[in-house]
Amino acid sequence: MKLTGMTDIATRIMVIIVASPDDHWTIERFATVCQSPKPQVTKTIQILARHGFVQSRRGRTGGFYLSCDPQCVTLGEVVRAVEPNFALVDCMACTDKTACPLLPVCRVRSSMHKALKAFMAELDKVTLAQVATDRQTLEPALHAAVA
Repeated sequence: MKLTGMTDIATRIMVIIVASPDDHWTIERFATVCQSPKPQVTKTIQILARHGFVQSRRGRTGGFYLSCDPQCVTLGEVVRAVEPNFALVDCMACTDKTACPLLPVCRVRSSMHKALKAFMAELDKVTLAQVATDRQTLEPALHAAVA
């Protein structure tokens, strides 16, 4: 199982912004620290903002800021925001138009649903505050990546 690159970027952004909420975070800075292309970072930030995790501020002191309580937001919520149609296998997203011919007798799909549910349940147990608590270790890494 593998999450998309956008989910990877989203979790990095959220860990970074929780660990250093007073810093000035721009698309360029996130792209540098996350080692990701600016267009992908931009798209990811837009999704996070639409879901109320971050907000933007214009002007000289503008940038992106945390707009949620990191003790109340889980990794599962972030993953669901970025990957609303997350499916482990193609048949999990089957519709009447794209139904698998094995669907009426298949037992794989229900097993995959159970596995995904268990995976997301684990992510729902972990808050953003928990994954970004070691700020003293994270801060030097953030500043070194930008320098």
